[in-house]
Amino acid sequence: MPIVWPETSFGKPDAGLNASPDPSSVPVKMDSGEYRQRHDRRGRREVFQIVVRLQSARMAMFSAWFKHKIGHGKEFFEMDLPDGQGGFTTRTVRLTKSAYKAVIVQLPLLWSVSFEVESFS
Repeated sequence: MPIVWPETSFGKPDAGLNASPDPSSVPVKMDSGEYRQRHDRRGRREVFQIVVRLQSARMAMFSAWFKHKIGHGKEFFEMDLPDGQGGFTTRTVRLTKSAYKAVIVQLPLLWSVSFEVESFS
């Protein structure tokens, strides 16, 4: 059973969502010293900057989910991300840096949690 982003607890990303697709080719150095472009078999990689706002109790739940469910960000999980046409689509993603950043933005303890995920299509 796949790991799923707990939308009922943490909600959909509400701010700071940016996508940047990478090319589907990888530069490879040949024996002659020159580079050539090789097709990346994983598909097109897209990187998303995610920001969610969480109350303190939800922040504790997020920390536990991050540690125990997705193994400190190493496991793939499913998350609804914008499809570019005004809706959302479920994508399989994982954190790119196995870390997140949490900042208190308002008292009493409203957290802004940001992290970067990658998806292959």
